[in-house]
Amino acid sequence: MRQKIANSPDFAGADPEEAMKALKERISNYEKVYQTIADEKTSYIKLFNMQSKVHLNKIYGNVSRSLLPYIMSLHVHPRPIYLIRAGLSENKSDAEQDHLLKTATLSKEGHSFAQLFKEYLLSKHDECAVYCSTLPRTIQTAQYLPWEYHSLVMLNPIDTGDLTRVHPQDYEIAFPDFSRQFQIDPFRTRYPGGGESYFDVM
Repeated sequence: MRQKIANSPDFAGADPEEAMKALKERISNYEKVYQTIADEKTSYIKLFNMQSKVHLNKIYGNVSRSLLPYIMSLHVHPRPIYLIRAGLSENKSDAEQDHLLKTATLSKEGHSFAQLFKEYLLSKHDECAVYCSTLPRTIQTAQYLPWEYHSLVMLNPIDTGDLTRVHPQDYEIAFPDFSRQFQIDPFRTRYPGGGESYFDVM
């Protein structure tokens, strides 16, 4: 409870004793309307003290893979999140085309960017959690940082199959059937040649 008072914006600047009193009163009001789940045949998720403990009953499939990581990441502390692209690759000088090459590695400019980004983060933070895709240029960018990084397939760009080396502006010419279907249902239409759909990566 003290952690809640110290970190929650609800109690920012409040007297600690008054904040504790208000928090206990809030909990008491919650208890008046709280209904304990007694039916073990029902699917449910119980969250105790934010993310400190999670209890699941009959939770399977996409719910457990998608919802649980989110629930277990809930917190009351402010945390900056940086979403960055990898530095420019050596295979293409055109940044707009760079995302099409999965095996591309960093160019000289890309390495300079990674070094500058490292210096920026070190000026702001003592510790960071770092996640990147499995693409070579993203791993190279992450390797500049002094912290352990986690390379995850789920962070890879969508697999565009036969369209990997085709610019989006040329889809309609190169693959007219796919282009028409994609306009009708962009969420479920898979890229040809073993590619993914946006539904597949959800």
